[in-house]
Amino acid sequence: MTTVDRLQSIVGLVDLGIATVTRISARLRPATLDHLGLAEAIRWEALTFTARTGTRCQLRANRQQTRLSAEQQTALFRIRQEALNNVVCHANASSVQVSIKETDDAVEMRIRDNGRGISAEQTSAPGSIGLLGMKERAALIGGTFTIAGARGKGTVVSVHVPLSESPAVHRPRTRTEPTRG
Repeated sequence: MTTVDRLQSIVGLVDLGIATVTRISARLRPATLDHLGLAEAIRWEALTFTARTGTRCQLRANRQQTRLSAEQQTALFRIRQEALNNVVCHANASSVQVSIKETDDAVEMRIRDNGRGISAEQTSAPGSIGLLGMKERAALIGGTFTIAGARGKGTVVSVHVPLSESPAVHRPRTRTEPTRG
């Protein structure tokens, strides 16, 4: 095999790698987030969840538009997705309530079910990969994750994400302010 043949083979592998990364990254951020926004994407997913599982799922959101970054929205969407997966697999619930409350300082998302309730032992079990993933996703976006349950009274998953004020985005610079370079 000549050097040119090897280089062409390498270029082909690189192209294949780029196509694979592009395909995977497209799956990481659901298109519904880009087209509908966080609240409406979750509302749409709640409808499909109800149709698929028979478990009632409703969303309450105090704002249609959010100041969360795309990364933060994706993380909250995926945390909600894992929480609903846990409801189906473990909770034996008949309904789920998802709420998103955004204030000037933070966004709080809660997923509350009326199922059997998670125990303290289950929340700290080393094999709870889904719970660990939700906690890590929250931490990656600067948020906190909590989960609590009461036997026979359901489980509540909460994610708190602080909103940081970015002067460049939220406060226009006046002419008297010095420019920084």
